[in-house]
Amino acid sequence: MGDHVRVTGPVEVEAVTVASVAFRLMETVAAHEKNGPERQSREYWFRLYHQCWIAVNGGDKPAGTE
Repeated sequence: MGDHVRVTGPVEVEAVTVASVAFRLMETVAAHEKNGPERQSREYWFRLYHQCWIAVNGGDKPAGTE
C-alpha cells in the first residue's frame, strides 16, 4: 500500500466504550514497557490494542479473530 498516515498530535478518545477503555489500557501498558525498537512498529501497536481489547471485553475475542 502506498497510503501513509501520520499522527502529529495526541489522540483523544472521549466516549466510554470497550474500544476507548482498551485504548487507554494500551496507552498505560505501553508507558510501562521498555522503549525498544519493537515499540516503533505498527504490529506492536495493533497487537497490544488487540490484547487490551480482549482483556477489557472479559477475555472474549472479537468475532472473526483467532
